[in-house]
Amino acid sequence: MWNEKARPRTIDDIAGNSELKTDILSWQESGAPAALLFVGPPGTGKTTTARVIASMMLGEDLSINYEETNGSDDRGISFIREDLKTFLRVKPVGVDRKVILIDEADGLTTQAQDAMRQLIENYSHNALIIMTANEMEKMRPAIRSRCATYRFKPLTENEGAARL
Repeated sequence: MWNEKARPRTIDDIAGNSELKTDILSWQESGAPAALLFVGPPGTGKTTTARVIASMMLGEDLSINYEETNGSDDRGISFIREDLKTFLRVKPVGVDRKVILIDEADGLTTQAQDAMRQLIENYSHNALIIMTANEMEKMRPAIRSRCATYRFKPLTENEGAARL
C-alpha cells in the first residue's frame, strides 16, 4: 500500500512538528521523559511519530520491549492492571527502557486512565509510555500533568509538499 511505503521511518522523515523533532533529538543525550502525550486531530502524525520514537529507542526489532494497543479497543482497567502491568514488571531486554504506545488514549475509561497514572509513576525508570489522543479534554488532569504534551496540527501545504 502506498501510504505504508510513504510512512516516515526516521525523525528526519517526519513533516512539521519541528519543536517535537528538536526535543526528540535532545533525548538521545539527556533521556526521554517518563511519558508523552501527543494530542491533535486524526491524520496529523501522532501514531507515526510515536512508532518512530520506539524504533529509535529499541531498534528494528520491537517485539520484546514494545507494546502497542488502542485505547478505544482495550479501554478498561483490567487491561491496564493485568496486561500492561505484567509487561512492565519484566525488565527490558538489551535496552534501557521498554516502550508502550496507547493509541487513542482518550478512549480509555476514567478508571483505566487512573491506572495509567500509577503505571507512569511506578515504571518510569524502565519504560517510556506514549499516549495519543484526539481530544485533550478527555484526558484526566492527573495524566496530563505527568506527561510531556505535544500538540499536533495538520500540515501546511508547504510542509506536505516538502514531504512528497
